[in-house]
Amino acid sequence: MNKRKNMTKKDKIIPTHNGLERIKIFSIDEVFTWIEENPKRIYWENGNYVLNTKRAKIFYKKGLTCVNCGVEGKFFALERDRGGGLHLDLYGYIDDEEVLLTIDHIVPKSKGGINKLINYQVMCKICNELKADDEE
Repeated sequence: MNKRKNMTKKDKIIPTHNGLERIKIFSIDEVFTWIEENPKRIYWENGNYVLNTKRAKIFYKKGLTCVNCGVEGKFFALERDRGGGLHLDLYGYIDDEEVLLTIDHIVPKSKGGINKLINYQVMCKICNELKADDEE
């Protein structure tokens, strides 16, 4: 059972990767339904939050699984950075610990890689950091 789905107000601030503040958890189905209904922006809670869905759309099109180790994304988390910016991040689990899934450039930008869907792949944060600037 995922206790995170039943968070109370006192549980609102949960530190995550890079010290982000966790605001709310969303299922994969919720986020993918929003993308299908409105491909430009995500709105929820009476329109209080509005996000560009570029990263979520990449997960929608490229999948939810790390191409290297196979860890699978299980939920999205709305998180706020120290500057107040909102992020919709995808998380999975390794040994019951949350792990962030990232969008990686197959050919790194530093080596001429482009910011296009064809050059993106899903990787967990651990594998992405190990890959660094290598091509895969």
